[in-house]
Amino acid sequence: MTFGLAGLRNFTDMTTDRTRDSAPSTAAIGRNYRVGWQPRHWPRYAQISATPPLDGARPLSSLFRGNVGLLLVATLISLLTFTSSALLPWGLGRALDAGIANGITTTLLSALAVLVGIILLRAVSASYDFTATILTLRGGVATQKELMRNVSGVRGGGRTRIPAGEVVTAVTTDANTVGDFYIFAVNTVSALVSFGFIAVMMLRISVPLGMVVVIGMPILLAAMSFLVKPLQSRLTEQREERGKLTTLATDGATGLRILRGVGGEQLYAQKYAQQSARVRETGIKAALWQSILGAISTAAPAIFTALLIGGGIWAVSQGKMTIGSLVEFYGYAVYLAIPISHFSQFLQTYSDAKVAANRIKKICEIEPLTTDNSAASAQAILPAVGWEHCSLQDDETGIVLAPQHLTGIVSGNPEVSSALLARLARTDDAHPARLLFPAPADAETEIAEVRLSDLPLADVRKNIVFSEAVAQLFRGRLRSSLNAKYAEVPIPRSITEQMADTGDGSGVAHRQHIPNPQAAPESELLAALEIADGVDIVHGLHDGLDGYVGEHGRTLSGGQRQRVALARAVLHQPPILLLVDPTSAVDSHTEARIAQRLHAARAGKTTAIATVSPIMLHICDEVIFCDDTGAELARGSHRELLRRSDYDAVVRRGAADSGPLPEQSEEV
Repeated sequence: MTFGLAGLRNFTDMTTDRTRDSAPSTAAIGRNYRVGWQPRHWPRYAQISATPPLDGARPLSSLFRGNVGLLLVATLISLLTFTSSALLPWGLGRALDAGIANGITTTLLSALAVLVGIILLRAVSASYDFTATILTLRGGVATQKELMRNVSGVRGGGRTRIPAGEVVTAVTTDANTVGDFYIFAVNTVSALVSFGFIAVMMLRISVPLGMVVVIGMPILLAAMSFLVKPLQSRLTEQREERGKLTTLATDGATGLRILRGVGGEQLYAQKYAQQSARVRETGIKAALWQSILGAISTAAPAIFTALLIGGGIWAVSQGKMTIGSLVEFYGYAVYLAIPISHFSQFLQTYSDAKVAANRIKKICEIEPLTTDNSAASAQAILPAVGWEHCSLQDDETGIVLAPQHLTGIVSGNPEVSSALLARLARTDDAHPARLLFPAPADAETEIAEVRLSDLPLADVRKNIVFSEAVAQLFRGRLRSSLNAKYAEVPIPRSITEQMADTGDGSGVAHRQHIPNPQAAPESELLAALEIADGVDIVHGLHDGLDGYVGEHGRTLSGGQRQRVALARAVLHQPPILLLVDPTSAVDSHTEARIAQRLHAARAGKTTAIATVSPIMLHICDEVIFCDDTGAELARGSHRELLRRSDYDAVVRRGAADSGPLPEQSEEV
């Protein structure tokens, strides 16, 4: 079954039954889910794959162009809904006059038939709900897809740093706000058209009273529109502060263990309370203008109704209006609350949508740190030898990594050594690095070089793997976390199947997957885990390699996460592997086993490790010692560099942080 957009919101009837035992349940907490009927195939326009593309520079207008056909259909159905509702007072007044004047006659019956027809027309127009929901979802999902396309793969926030909370708010809230805007726009257009229809019907009954509406309503709507700018300003301020609060909450949840470890819970609580207060203050300011709009939209129809009905009663007493016309006029007066309410809601939604669109635009304008824009004809000068025979040179410090060596990078400031490897991995084109390789025989020099930023990014990522100190794991199977971009893709399934699988509340899904020919076989996955001393992780999971790993790997310990990340890095045996503190979260015995296995597994390939651990440095072919600015101070074996007091002090501090050396390791 094709999974459609409509299945996301209003077209699934899901109920929780805690009392009936007629259906067996596999739920861990005793819940049975019943999912309502769904069509075998959703219409094409109701499928996620059919959502229109969004232009990040013009979010609102681009979605309008992409949904223009559906917008026209929605507007026509909405007009039918509003017009049929507006006709009800007319039909009722006509039937009332016919009954009062002639009693129960064919005239009354025909009037009642017309009234029933209007009611049936209103019932038919209820299909608008389906179109409206699809239109809302198309706008929201298209926005989410574009945001994720821009954000995913943008390292470190790109050139323009945007708090993570703003990104989360944009994807989860702003996207839906943009989607809701279009349906409010459709309803407002229909409401204003129906207002014109009502005005004509009122003028037909009484010109003086009708003019009160024709003149007074536009003045009222214009006055309401002046409130948009201050409301939008307050909403923008509130959204920004709320984004900061979301970022603070996300960071706090992620680093909860660290906060507890360093005793920073109280300081974090104070900062959170201060930011919460700012969100509350900006919310109160925005609520003032929203309440003014709400008061006007509530009070104005009541005032108009009082004026019109008062004038209508006077007209009836003067014989200028029938009782049926008075009832009809009253119905019109009450109906006026609808266009006013919709216009008020549209103004607020428009303000929200403008704020959301500005945030979406800002995120879509993020310039990534690395691009292929500068890649020229570098393929022609690539070495004939493999990347493992090439050297890497950092332009900022002049440091060169020797090929086919396991090199340790040591600095008294760990950020310096990790930043060096980040530059050599081409994480930012603003900090260039070079690939050095033997020149062709007919060249004038022995060594040729090419800037990494001039090479296709895909080639760089394929041949240089960079693993940072913080293990970033995705939610899902352990197998998928190891395979990373080569992971198998879950097969889409119906909501019924999804709820039958995950209805126990655990959040663990047992999915069928589309085979990926580039995914590593189980033997290679286990071999990589063996290098990282992580086979025990597989044994500790209920389903082994198919076992569930929580978001950010939170279901694993810090050491387990680090070992999974290391196994992922070595899995495909890249020619050049750059590691930052790959064993900082494991004990010394585990670290010794990893060091020995890593050295053997990386033989004949280039590996660099930023670390101060003597266990890891002992197995390095070469160690580069840098000062706090990143400049190279010395180069040699670990034993040779230990003769330097400054190097010895850094390494001994690292040994103290790591704990005692294992007995089976060689004396360093």
